[in-house]
Amino acid sequence: MLLAVAALAFAGCADTTLKSSWTAPGVTKLKFNKMVVIALAANRNFNRKMAESAVANSATRVKIVPSCELLPGLDDVKNKATVIKMIQDNEFDGVITLRIAARDTRVMSGSSSTLPMDYLTFSGYYGSVYDVSAYYLDDGNRATYQDKIISLEVNIYDVKTMKLVWSGTTQTIKDAANPGSVPAAVQEVAKVIRAKLQDDKLLN
Repeated sequence: MLLAVAALAFAGCADTTLKSSWTAPGVTKLKFNKMVVIALAANRNFNRKMAESAVANSATRVKIVPSCELLPGLDDVKNKATVIKMIQDNEFDGVITLRIAARDTRVMSGSSSTLPMDYLTFSGYYGSVYDVSAYYLDDGNRATYQDKIISLEVNIYDVKTMKLVWSGTTQTIKDAANPGSVPAAVQEVAKVIRAKLQDDKLLN
């Protein structure tokens, strides 16, 4: 049961970790038969559909339905009464919500992209090389890379009690040059969260 496998479009050359998690007191197992996933997007319905569909497609042991199939408009999914009616009418027993909690950018410096001509032959390794080496080691002459850091909050609710039963926040560092795809992101985030749920004995 790939619960809480939140993902917007970040994968590719990425590194995902679970930064924090919380389980409601008294909850020892997470067991659902039919769930709905709701991506909380401020104004981009396209991103919402991609994320929800990716989560639903990743499920193997529980039926997960994208909320966009039942409430296609963003205004509908923002209306509490409308969402609760949708949950009750479709007899869902669990809800997954996804929300981007934070975004950041990390700039990394690599080695210089060019070398002095003297380095091309061993006979010139000494001498003028040392006069110009400071230029090539200067940060302004190094190749730079930007990584996107995205924190995603995943919540699981039990419809019977309408209470939050599990919450986790993942952090993904994405190579901006290789954004990857939503399905790949789901697999990466799902693996991290599933491992945590199994370690905590919440999943078999």
